[in-house]
Amino acid sequence: MAGGPSWVSNDSDFGVDGITNATAPYQLHAKILPNGQQDDGEYLAIDTTRLPAATSTAKVTINVTAPHGH
Repeated sequence: MAGGPSWVSNDSDFGVDGITNATAPYQLHAKILPNGQQDDGEYLAIDTTRLPAATSTAKVTINVTAPHGH
């Protein structure tokens, strides 16, 4: 979206590493980091209003082939 914020996330576990019980209703168990803090997710906010006005595009072609001998 031109002129608006863009949000990018690559945190697929959403701060959850399992469940705390074996029957419904299930309770989620928070993921704890090695330093003892609860994992609260990661994201990158991009303020597109601060990007340079000049834009460009490029086309990249990737050819994927099977390995030899398979």
